[in-house]
Amino acid sequence: MSRFIEPRRRDPLAQTLEIAPSRVAFCEYSATQTVFFRELNGRREFPLTVGLFEATTIDRACRRVPSPRPLTHELVAQAVEALGGSFVDVLVDRLEGRVFYAKIRINQNGKIVLLDARPSDAVAIALSRRPPLKILISRSVFEQALEFPTPIPSRFR
Repeated sequence: MSRFIEPRRRDPLAQTLEIAPSRVAFCEYSATQTVFFRELNGRREFPLTVGLFEATTIDRACRRVPSPRPLTHELVAQAVEALGGSFVDVLVDRLEGRVFYAKIRINQNGKIVLLDARPSDAVAIALSRRPPLKILISRSVFEQALEFPTPIPSRFR
């Protein structure tokens, strides 16, 4: 007698690393800025190119500089929480070309809801929560991102 045994589903979070912003580099002659992310308890880091507003938001969140009025990411976070959701974490799960994709994981009545987000917005939300949310990245995406050249001239690093 044979029976069907459903194969175990691989946990997508088992293949992730936790990362954190290590520094924000502002370049006044460019419309894009660079946020560097480092693996937690590690030395490897990769650059993520973002807009000026996003870089400023992430920099302020890292330095815990409050804003006098809610910024967009804070408004989104307040809305999610007011509607009964609670943030779980952020997952950078895909890389196409040089474009990163992220998901914000939210617990809504015991069910995990995934919101598609730009990594810069997801990170801003993660850093604005107390305590800050974990920022996870797929190991394969992390390894690919390590190959990116640093967009900042060496004299400014």
